[in-house]
Amino acid sequence: MASLGRDARPEVLGWGLLAQSLGCALAALAVEAARNGALTARPDEHAEVVEEGLRAVEVRLGPDLFGRPRDLDWLPAVQDRVAAWFETLGADAATARTLAGRLPGYFALALHQVWAAAPNTFGPVRDAIDTPFTRAAEDERRWRVYAARLDADLDLPLFGEAYSLRQLYQPLRGYWEERPEGGRKRDDGERALPVRHVVDLETALDEWLDDVGSPRRIVCGGPGSGKSSLAKHWAAKVAASETWRVLLIPLHLLDPGELRSSIKSTARSMHGITGDPFEAGNLLLVLDGLDELAVQGQSGLEAAVDVLNGVDRLIGQRGRDMGTIKVLVGGRNRLIEELGSRCERRGVLRVLPYRQGRRSDAGKETTRHRDLEEGCEWSDPEGRLAHDQREDWWRARAGLTGEDLAGMPPEIADNPRLADLARQPLLNHLLALVRAGGCIRLGPETSLNAVYADLLERVWTRSWGGGQRGALQGLSVEDFNLIFEEIGLALWQKGGGRSITAAEVERLAGLPELRAAFERFQQGAEKGGLGLLAAFYFREVGLKGQDRVFELTHKSFGEYLAARRLVRLVKELDEDMRQPRSSPEVVLLRWVRGTGTTGLTHPIAEFLREEIADVDETTAQSWHETLVGLMNATLRDGMPAHELRLATYREVEAYALHAEGTLLYCLNRCAARCSTKTTLDFGDERGWAIRRLLARLGHGGHQPALPITLEQLDLRRADLRRADLRGADLSGAHLRGAHLRGAHLNDAYLSGADLRDAHLNDAYLSGADLRDAHLSGADLRGADLSGAHLRGARNLTRKQILAVRELEGAKLPPEFEDLEEASSQEDDR
Repeated sequence: MASLGRDARPEVLGWGLLAQSLGCALAALAVEAARNGALTARPDEHAEVVEEGLRAVEVRLGPDLFGRPRDLDWLPAVQDRVAAWFETLGADAATARTLAGRLPGYFALALHQVWAAAPNTFGPVRDAIDTPFTRAAEDERRWRVYAARLDADLDLPLFGEAYSLRQLYQPLRGYWEERPEGGRKRDDGERALPVRHVVDLETALDEWLDDVGSPRRIVCGGPGSGKSSLAKHWAAKVAASETWRVLLIPLHLLDPGELRSSIKSTARSMHGITGDPFEAGNLLLVLDGLDELAVQGQSGLEAAVDVLNGVDRLIGQRGRDMGTIKVLVGGRNRLIEELGSRCERRGVLRVLPYRQGRRSDAGKETTRHRDLEEGCEWSDPEGRLAHDQREDWWRARAGLTGEDLAGMPPEIADNPRLADLARQPLLNHLLALVRAGGCIRLGPETSLNAVYADLLERVWTRSWGGGQRGALQGLSVEDFNLIFEEIGLALWQKGGGRSITAAEVERLAGLPELRAAFERFQQGAEKGGLGLLAAFYFREVGLKGQDRVFELTHKSFGEYLAARRLVRLVKELDEDMRQPRSSPEVVLLRWVRGTGTTGLTHPIAEFLREEIADVDETTAQSWHETLVGLMNATLRDGMPAHELRLATYREVEAYALHAEGTLLYCLNRCAARCSTKTTLDFGDERGWAIRRLLARLGHGGHQPALPITLEQLDLRRADLRRADLRGADLSGAHLRGAHLRGAHLNDAYLSGADLRDAHLNDAYLSGADLRDAHLSGADLRGADLSGAHLRGARNLTRKQILAVRELEGAKLPPEFEDLEEASSQEDDR
């Protein structure tokens, strides 16, 4: 540009300004595309493309050059040439078009940056077109640059893909809630429920901007719900309108106690806005991440309250002659509930997923209706809830990638677990990455285990493997996986949730040998190494000096990681017990430390089941033998939780209880994998020992997170009279000749169990699953079989059925349908 000279004609300088800006934009776009693998050739030379593109179109200099640069009428023709250039560099046609579609945003930002680097050189251009720069102060120009940056951010690649947020964005729906007055009933006499008024969120926010009497709004949603993308998209749109000055600032960069001064300093240091943003004009503050202050411990809620108090002070201090100030705050659902009355009901907009409710509900959302499952009434006059936005998202992505898809892929739509993930915008990206990777074939039977395992593999391959250098070098795939698993285990031990600090991971997981690897992991994450893993964030939150926080966008990912770590621990226990002079007490102490004080939850148990089912039969057999030995040691001597030197007896009991229950569950899953019966040594007083085990796992002051799991267990002739086995999993259990008189087996799982000659008289079996159970010679006199599932039960006789006390709603084998009908008619009378 120096060769142009200060006295060059405006049209020559203008052409040079455009060429340099377009070149910078194209270079940035090409480098990103090459880094993300969209190009196969090096994009070293782009000058000819820029020059040919500008010469091939009619370029006019006018006020729109700086006012709305991304909307210049000659840009589409340049984009066509850029798309063709990307194809010569190895991009397929769809990817090339998608990359070129992001050029306007990059160009708009580059134009402002090139101008800012040499304002005197391009002065004649400014004078010739009479741009706003000749009429506005320097701070106004800086606001324009910032608005261009907000707009350009929408064109950044999403998770290393060719497309951007702008290209894939789906307008989000949400609702505000109207609470009924205490005790009020509807006209039909039913109890009044909260009414959720469904809105288009951006439309609702636009209307709020025009409402002079409402200075504050809160948008809340779960992790990965799209609320941050909404904030970015809407902030850029409002900034482009030039009616409002907009500042989008993550709250973790601000001091809640000094909100005004920290906003000013952040605007200056990060966005180059040197003036006081509060002094003049309409100001919109978009403060995202209220929840990030709430993950720092007990002070998190207080920090959130401080933020809202600070926002109210900002609004109150605004002078009447200084224009309007509006503040939009983004946060999590749970935190907003904790804030309670500090958040006006209508002032809180809650983000809805891409699909609300089940597919079978389609159509009924178009009218106001009661939703007893959600405990509310939906008011949806526009019928927005009837639309499944997952279809829109997949259709839009297919248009950007060149896929032949009219909507959500059948392999996802037909798998309830995957379809549920697809309801959240960010998790949709995960499924797309897995599907595009081709390592696993998605289908109706695909487990979440397989999806999450594929994601970890892809993150490792792209970010830490494949010859990466610098801070990412030296982190083995084994350490990488173990670090993630330790995070999941620490989250479980903490009691669940989605957020945990790095210090808590180190304290709860406690692997000194991983300390150096953990530090490299954090460094790599800070440099963007986790960008591909959309379901998992690592970021520094809170004020300077506070601890870093791991945050999951979906709780199930943490549960999967915890299950993986438990399976790894089982493997380690097996290896330890096969060493010379191994000690069951030492090995069990390691297990106690790993399981902690939190009971095994249903989701973690399901992930455990899938993980163990995936190991080979020989390995499962080896693990089973080891776990049987450890369980026998526990029955004989108890769990060595006392060795932890805990403060109270209650803590010792909690550790022992959950270690015992989790050990028994893993033992049973190994038995199921290798089709082996489990025989435990209950000692001489077998009946008492079994009852003691059941009491510890089922009651005795502790309510288990899981039903009792005794499947595949050898309980022949066990004395279980009046035992409480409600909801227990006894699938495949060996109960031949067991004494179960008066036992509570309501909703128990007894499929495939051996109940030959079992004493089940007066037993409570309502809702029990007895499919494929062996019932030859079983005494069912006086038993309650209401709602029980007996289809497929073996050796069941008419005499046995006639002897039961209650049969209402039971599902009987086809040969006894007449008894089922007779029972139904008796009930009708």
